[in-house]
Parts: sequence; C-alpha cells; structure tokens
Amino acid sequence: MILVTGGTGNTGREVVDQLLAAGEEVRVLTRDTGRAAVTLPPGVETAAGDLVSGDGLAAALPGVDAVFLFLDATRSPDGSAGPAAETIARHGVRRVVALSSASAGGDPSNIIAAGHLTAEAALARAGLPATVLRPGEFMSNALGWAGAVRAGEPVRVPFLDHPSAPVDPADIAALAVVALTSDEAKDRVLPISGGEYTTPRRRIETLGGILGREIVAEEVPEAEFVAGMSQTMPAFVVEAVLDLQRQERDKGASTADRLWPAVRELTGREPRTFAQWAAAHRAAFG
Repeated sequence: MILVTGGTGNTGREVVDQLLAAGEEVRVLTRDTGRAAVTLPPGVETAAGDLVSGDGLAAALPGVDAVFLFLDATRSPDGSAGPAAETIARHGVRRVVALSSASAGGDPSNIIAAGHLTAEAALARAGLPATVLRPGEFMSNALGWAGAVRAGEPVRVPFLDHPSAPVDPADIAALAVVALTSDEAKDRVLPISGGEYTTPRRRIETLGGILGREIVAEEVPEAEFVAGMSQTMPAFVVEAVLDLQRQERDKGASTADRLWPAVRELTGREPRTFAQWAAAHRAAFG
C-alpha cells in the first residue's frame, strides 16, 4: 500500500493515477474526504487527516510501505514535515518521496526556500529513506490563463519575456512512482525541470497554435502582479514568490545550467514539451 498526501492536487493526482496504472494499491490522506471520494478514481482508499496538525496521519499508515509526502512551505514553516516525519518513521515505512521545491537549491534566506530546506532536514533527522524531488516551475501554472483564453481576452503575465523550463506534473509524478516502487532514486535529491527553455510569451503562442487562434499576450507590471497575489496569499508568501522570480531573472546562467536530467535519467524518455502538455489539457482552455 502506498499513501499519497496532496492526492487531489495537480501533481498528487498524477501520482495516484500512475500508481494505479502500475497496479499499486493507493490510499490518499485528505482534509476533505467528501471531495476526494468524488474526484479520485475508483479503487482509491481515502483517510481523513491533515499534515500540518498531524491529525489522522498515524491512523492512515497501517499497512503502508511507501509515502508520497507533499511539503507545503506556505502552510507551515517546516513544510508540514516535522511531526509527519517522526510519525512515518515510527511506522516503519520503507520509502518516502518528498515533493519539495527547486527553491531549496537557491538562496536560503528566502522564506519559501528556507521552509523546504527545513522540511528536508526534518526527514533526515527522522532517519527516513527519502527521495527528495525539487521541481521548478510547473506547466500547470498555465491553467491560470484559461479564463482569459476562454473569454477571448488578452493573457496578462508577469515576466512575459523571462525564460524558464517548466515541467509537466505528469513527469514529476513519473519520477515519484519510480522512487516509490523501487530503490533507483533512494536517498537522492533530484532537481527537476522540463526539457525546453522558453518564455511565457512563447508558451502562449504555442497554446494559441494548438487551439487554432491567436492569443494576445500582455505584460503585467510588477506592482499589479503583487497586488493580485496579495488578494489570496499572505504577505510573506507574496514577497517570497517575488524574490524567487527576481533571483531566477538575475541568474544569468546558460540554458544548459537550467535543464536538469532527472526525468530522462529515471524514466528513459525526454521530458514532455509544453506543446504536449497544452494538447493534453486543451479542453480547459475552451
């Protein structure tokens, strides 16, 4: 049995689906069992619990051999890993795959980076045999454009011409499945990127090509970007996100330094392109 936390999110749901396809038994820890029962596929067990409070985790662990642990540094200073790591260790789990962040490989003074580093350290202190996944930007962030695209309005994006290498959550999940079901990535820290180094403007053009219509892209001024995030995020998270954006913009590294080989090394195939991701999710854009 494999326990998946964050199993209704973009990456967690991909992990659930790929584990089921591989013939594994899956249990999902969730704060909302009602929603999970509706959204998760048949055959998945659900257990009520919350990683931040620790409620329900111990009850979800009997019979579990491996855990996919979602580290959320925006909800807890230690990414929910402190008490959770100790509880998981006490139950003799053989493998843990922790979804951390590429920010943990950057400036540790950033509060998001620090939270993920603290979470990773908590796993080590508990003596857990953990594989740490550190993805950068997610392709699924582009779902935030869907409302504007469906309405035929311009897609307004900050840092419009700043290149990055976003990764498909399905590729992150593929790495997680390898690490949850084998020892190939045991005790490794894996930075993860997609295989293409492109700008948001270029990705919007790609999406338009797949949908068969032009999508206008507009730059969002930094002040407006901050104001928009502040409506739904705490101030410390907004500032940390902005700081990470600035760090990435100012790195000045070559493209090769930004493209990490984990997907290719562990799955034997190239990372999915943004065009492939967009084609698979075209229904979301109308």
